[in-house]
Amino acid sequence: MLKFNDMKQIQISLILVVSLLLSGCSLNPFKGKERVEEPQVKLAFNVEVGRVINRERLMKGGDLVIKAIKAGPNVEATDQLDKISLSVVRGITDQLKGNKPYFSILLDEDDVSNKLVMKGYVTEIKKISKKRWLIFKNKKKQMSVKGRIVDEKTGETILSFSDTIESKDQNKDYKALGYELGETIGQFIVSGSTEY
Repeated sequence: MLKFNDMKQIQISLILVVSLLLSGCSLNPFKGKERVEEPQVKLAFNVEVGRVINRERLMKGGDLVIKAIKAGPNVEATDQLDKISLSVVRGITDQLKGNKPYFSILLDEDDVSNKLVMKGYVTEIKKISKKRWLIFKNKKKQMSVKGRIVDEKTGETILSFSDTIESKDQNKDYKALGYELGETIGQFIVSGSTEY
């Protein structure tokens, strides 16, 4: 059986442990150290991952050559994928029209010297099914695209992006998904040129 002195020692020990834990949470090991910021600006305009590396160059606009979105690793290059890629490009161009930065959009031009060039890849395209009692339900369509804008004169990457889109709507085809994905990427490019 515990005596009064033992109970008092337990209470004091418990108070010391709790106060030690609480004071440890307020200590900042990085206090006094200068944090180095990356020159990249991260923007989230519904793009999964996006970085504007050179905002100043992006804001200048100019000629933007959009190369066809190609099949990435583990994605089969088919005629259907070519149609989906065109939908992605159309979504991007529709968002860039009339918005800052003002780009002259050129598609698949061979002479890319002194121009910005967008290159991209479809990194994933699939249907996801959830099994329930051996009956397929909730078939989702999923598609991912990754790309970047490069200044061909300097070789510098101006902007990079990676995004994934999913749809539970079985009536929506991959071309419609590609267009939506392109719109999101185009909105990201436009928002990346906006100063905050």
